[in-house]
Amino acid sequence: MIGNKSCGLRVHFVVLVGMGFLLRLCYSFSSEAGPFRDKSRRLSLLAFSDSSLPGFSNEEGTILEKDLTYSRRKAPGERVSRLKARQLLVGTVEKYLGPMEPIEEWKRAHNYLYRKSSEEKKLSVKQVDLVLNFLSSQLERELVCSIIQSTPRILRKSVSTQLEPTWLFLNDIYPTSMLTEALFRKPDLLLTRGIGYQADELNLIQVYFSQELKMSASQIEKLQKTNGAFLFQMPIHKVLPIATYFYEILLQASPNNEEKAKTALCKLILSRPQLLQLSLEESLKPRIAYLQDRLHLETKEVALFLQSSVAGILGLNLEKNLVPTIDYLERTLLQGSDTRKPTNELKSCIMAHPQILGLSLEQNLKKKVEYFCSLETSDTQLASRILKRAPAVYSLSLTGNIMPTINFLARIWGAKGNLAYDEGVQNSNKSGDSIAALVGEYPSILTLSLDRNIMPTVGFYNKTGFISLDNKWRKHSMGSHGNVEQTVLRGRYIASSLYNCLLPRWHCTVEQDDEQRKNKTDIPLHILAGANDEVFCKHLGLEFDAYQNYKKDAIPKLKFNYQLDSWLNAGSQILL
Repeated sequence: MIGNKSCGLRVHFVVLVGMGFLLRLCYSFSSEAGPFRDKSRRLSLLAFSDSSLPGFSNEEGTILEKDLTYSRRKAPGERVSRLKARQLLVGTVEKYLGPMEPIEEWKRAHNYLYRKSSEEKKLSVKQVDLVLNFLSSQLERELVCSIIQSTPRILRKSVSTQLEPTWLFLNDIYPTSMLTEALFRKPDLLLTRGIGYQADELNLIQVYFSQELKMSASQIEKLQKTNGAFLFQMPIHKVLPIATYFYEILLQASPNNEEKAKTALCKLILSRPQLLQLSLEESLKPRIAYLQDRLHLETKEVALFLQSSVAGILGLNLEKNLVPTIDYLERTLLQGSDTRKPTNELKSCIMAHPQILGLSLEQNLKKKVEYFCSLETSDTQLASRILKRAPAVYSLSLTGNIMPTINFLARIWGAKGNLAYDEGVQNSNKSGDSIAALVGEYPSILTLSLDRNIMPTVGFYNKTGFISLDNKWRKHSMGSHGNVEQTVLRGRYIASSLYNCLLPRWHCTVEQDDEQRKNKTDIPLHILAGANDEVFCKHLGLEFDAYQNYKKDAIPKLKFNYQLDSWLNAGSQILL
């Protein structure tokens, strides 16, 4: 009886044990903490115990085991890659600083390296090596360890654009011993923007612009979005000497006015940021010294040059651009002389239009000089005269501006010269002046727009009878005004403002009563086009104030009516 009961109990016990084993087995497959997973975790840990990959101490075992218990959804291969990347980063740190022990002091650094090894933009071994190499070259090992332990994010910072400029900036302000002590107390000092300026990204250039030069936020933003963006990637120690050099020159133009000099420097940087990229000793100083010596410029004149819109000429190569161009301009001014002695004409020419130095010698200047010389029928030296009196002409397009304008002027003047204007032009210029001589009287006429200035003004003179042109703008007879002065429409008269001078004066005389004005056909051209308002009123017996009021009211109407008439006849654009 007792034996049967014992046998029954054994059977029940075996059944219960079997059921427990089955339940345990099911739990091991469903639970993340099951024995099979624990075994897999230990095997994974053993897989990284290779002594050839440094970085794991005994204390770190618990950290690694904890790291490996994250969600089973992570693929084993991904976990392996993540740990290996972290181990390589740790090995790079230990190459410079030795074992990362004790673990409590390096815990923040370990966690940072582990996180950065798993992000999409991983922290590379090369980046860590660059940062540690720089820090180790400037600071003692103990201090570098302190910085990495407390501020491991410094390992992501750029050495060339952030850490090195900051170190140089701080080292200029503080003695080395004081800076070392400051870094022990505040290890993240190298991550600041100078003194008291905190930001995620270091940019001492921006601090200098805003704090020292008082550049506004909108100006800095504009500079960052335009061709000056490269400045913010440059080390501060390369920008400051050039900016200081320019500031000292600009201060000469406004002595005892530092704010005005800083404002001028801001404008220079905003307009020509490329100048700050040049070498001070090898480029800027030699070029400015050459211009001062060659043109006899004073420091104040150099300052005015820097404030102009053509300061970018300092970016030209000295031997390949500036010297050959100035030599050629001097020879042209001095009618082929080879002398290198500076002249007042050369200085006046370049200071009046500095852009001429930026023109190509072979493809631009020489071709225009050759063209002007081809127009000469005698020793008129048109090229030299234009260079002295209107050097801006040389910046115009030869085929698009200069040649069409000269051809048109040759038509209305009936002038002589080697020209390619339409056949049938009658040479009715009794004085026999060549086109070179007539243009040489007032070279600035070539800077006027042919369509918007010269042709409308010539059309006015033709309608009012001062000259007589056919429908192709060709001169065929004398105008209705019979004296010699009125037979040739000089360049200075063509340059008179049509809407502000000629039209109001002409209509004012027409609208006056016959008793209060002289005959309109007796108005000399030099009074109508060349005199000021006071002389004009005195000559015609008009009250000056009354004429000024008339002029103020009449100009908008006259301008529109004249342009409307031109639009109806020729389809010309109306410009209000």
